[in-house]
Amino acid sequence: MEKGVIFYLSPTVGVTIFDFLLLCFCPLCGAIGGYVSRHLRFSEFMKINRKKMAGEYIDDPRKYRKIVFGQFISESGPNPTVVGGVLGIVIALYFVGAITDHLTSLARVLALCILLGYQAPNLWRAQEKVIASIVDQKLKTTLEKQKFIAHDSLDSSDQK
Repeated sequence: MEKGVIFYLSPTVGVTIFDFLLLCFCPLCGAIGGYVSRHLRFSEFMKINRKKMAGEYIDDPRKYRKIVFGQFISESGPNPTVVGGVLGIVIALYFVGAITDHLTSLARVLALCILLGYQAPNLWRAQEKVIASIVDQKLKTTLEKQKFIAHDSLDSSDQK
């Protein structure tokens, strides 16, 4: 058995300790990045909405926290910790077998997972907007071709 190989997938391909560490720690680092992102967004959300909602629920702090947190969850979209963790798995699978067996290579990939986990919610929202605009455009052209709606009615409703 060669040095650093944990087990062999085939006679020529071995899984090293660095590959195993990538698979274990990349999802964790991505999830940490997503958690930090969510924490910072929640802090900003609380700064903006504290004055708006404090007057109504100042007597019952539990009710206030429940309503504020529920509103934040509904506005924030998918859980960034989970999205960051999934992104970490993807990055780990991408780099398994591709990095050298040095600690600095592993540290760079883990740092990349933290940064991408932090940006994952923003990437998700940007992709969601792009897909929504593409679907709207295709739906609009399909409905125009089928003559379900008139072209003039779309233009006048867009200007309102």
